[in-house]
Amino acid sequence: MNVRQAKRPKEKVINGSNHVPSTVGNLKNTESQQINEKRLSDFFVSKLVVEINSQVAQFRELLVHIGTARDSPETREKIRKLRRGCVDTCKHTSQLLIPQMRG
Repeated sequence: MNVRQAKRPKEKVINGSNHVPSTVGNLKNTESQQINEKRLSDFFVSKLVVEINSQVAQFRELLVHIGTARDSPETREKIRKLRRGCVDTCKHTSQLLIPQMRG
């Protein structure tokens, strides 16, 4: 049997495309999956940073009203809730970022 007649692994049809299973392919899939997970994590972290920025801007806008005619118990409650939400978002973001920075 020459090189042209060598048996090829059976091809599987996955999502409409032919796929030849191999250990090298599995390694590449694992690396590819890790890259995709990192991209997704980076995307998610960037969305969280944008959310933090938005919350801080809203927080600042509400703080401007403290001690003015627009100051009220409702405004102060909004400030408390927004502050708590911002702190929680910051903690969540740091939990995602710190392992990436160490790794």
